[in-house]
Amino acid sequence: MNKTGASSCDLYVKLGGESFPMPPGPPPSPRPKPPTGPQPAPPPGPWAPRIWPLPQRFSNGSTTLTVVKPTASGSFFKMSGAVPKTLSAAFERYERLAMPHPAAQASDANGVTSLSVTVDSMSEEHPQLSTNESYSLTIGSTGSASLHAATIYGALHGLETFSQLVVFDFDKQQHTLPLAPWVIHDEPRFAHRGLMIDTSRHFETVATIKRMVDSLSYAKLNTLHWHMSDSQSFPFESKTHPKLWDGSWSKQERYTQIDVAGVVEYARLRGVRVMVEL
Repeated sequence: MNKTGASSCDLYVKLGGESFPMPPGPPPSPRPKPPTGPQPAPPPGPWAPRIWPLPQRFSNGSTTLTVVKPTASGSFFKMSGAVPKTLSAAFERYERLAMPHPAAQASDANGVTSLSVTVDSMSEEHPQLSTNESYSLTIGSTGSASLHAATIYGALHGLETFSQLVVFDFDKQQHTLPLAPWVIHDEPRFAHRGLMIDTSRHFETVATIKRMVDSLSYAKLNTLHWHMSDSQSFPFESKTHPKLWDGSWSKQERYTQIDVAGVVEYARLRGVRVMVEL
């Protein structure tokens, strides 16, 4: 505070026991007044698809299709022959994710009534760095829709992309798919795409870890690096050295081998491989 009245500056810099007033700064800019009354709609422009991450290559049109939710006894996703367990579970999961609302009866003759899925390799082995995760998704202007992938894990990414394209119209009470026709060809840029969690220092429940795995699949990430133990705690059950998990934070902050196996399988069903670090 300036007690001498010799200057209007109230900020000083001390150098060698002496005080020097700082020069006054520029006056503050006037704050813009908020707009009043109704505002015009933003001008039309190019629409970026709400797909995450953005596909490698895609094209789209300007038609909005109705997505017809199947009856309780039917399935929206179609596949000829035996359906692998991984895809069967994914079909049920993505039907709920893509079409979460009760919908009015569709009257659009060009509605999307199903998505035909074909996969080259039905192997359900755990995904690896060399796994082909590419897929192609085609949605015609008349409602025909098909998904092709080299592996079941590429098909999972295609299902995720399809679910991101579906939008619920609350005015019409219908699920819609804007900007058809769509042609999407996608593959990951990096083979390893993931997240590391450290439960040795910050314990997380199995339910929380599974929710993290869900979020990885929504972003098409494929790796959960699970740093489970360190000098702070050892929460993992060891059959050969059973006293190791005496070093856990508490008896309630531990993982049984069945817990870990359950997380690994839960992640595999979503195209995520788990790397456990002990």
